Amino acid sequence: MKRQEKIRAYSFTEGTSKKNIRKDIENEPEDFLKETLSNRFGFGVDNIMSYGYYKEMGYLYPLQSYLTHYVWKKWGNWQENYALSKGNLRFLVGGKIDKIIEL
Repeated sequence: MKRQEKIRAYSFTEGTSKKNIRKDIENEPEDFLKETLSNRFGFGVDNIMSYGYYKEMGYLYPLQSYLTHYVWKKWGNWQENYALSKGNLRFLVGGKIDKIIEL
C-alpha cells in the first residue's frame, strides 16, 4: 500500500469530543482498511469506496493516500471508486466487471 501521510481526524460537526477520535485508524490505517473492506456491507464502506473518507462520531478520516483510484465498466456503465486493489474492487462490486482502469 501507498503510505504517504499520517491520518488525522477532522471534526465536521460542532461539539465533538476528542475522546471519540479512533486511534486505531490514525495509527494503523492499513489494518483498518483491510478489516473494513473485507465486508462489502460493513459500516462506512460506501463512503470509503466513493470518496476515500471514513466518517464516524463527527470525525472524518481521509484515507485516499492508502487507496487506489479506479474507473470500471459494468453493463455498459462507467463508475469510479477507491479500493485497496483490483481484486478488492471486484469483491466489493460483485459480479463481472468488463474493464478496470487505474487512475
